Amino acid sequence: MERFVSQTVIDGAKVIRSQHLSSDTLKECQAILNQNPALIQILSDPTKHTRAKADVIEQIFPKEVVPTFAVLCRHGQFKNIRKILDACEDLADIENGTGHGTLWYAGEMPDREALEKLVFNKFGVRNIKWKVVRDDALIGGFRIRIRDFVYDHSVAGSFKELNALIKTHKRR
Repeated sequence: MERFVSQTVIDGAKVIRSQHLSSDTLKECQAILNQNPALIQILSDPTKHTRAKADVIEQIFPKEVVPTFAVLCRHGQFKNIRKILDACEDLADIENGTGHGTLWYAGEMPDREALEKLVFNKFGVRNIKWKVVRDDALIGGFRIRIRDFVYDHSVAGSFKELNALIKTHKRR
């Protein structure tokens, strides 16, 4: 899954992770949100009274998350709850030395063992859950994303970098 997250989302995920909630509790929250798609919109609505939102949270969600979810509502951040819960999963993966990554490639599929070494050396992550996408627009090579970092080893990326250097040189 591709994720670019704000510092607010990361901070929210860190707060939730610091509460040592079980993965079952977090999955239950995800399931509740999936079963009630309008819930995020309702709890993010600034015209709704904070106490009413807190009451809804108390009735629907596991008791362990009620205080945190109420604070997110109070600060107008419940709109980011899905991203926050996804970031919780990412933080847990990082703590376990695993992570999510996206691999785009053109031509032949890159050597998995070499990619694993590259990812470990650059990002310190050993076990990657890969989403693999063939992308002929890269012309050749590959691009990987781990967390919010992108490593571009593609022909198209090299052309783009070269073009930027030429433009910089022309301005001088």
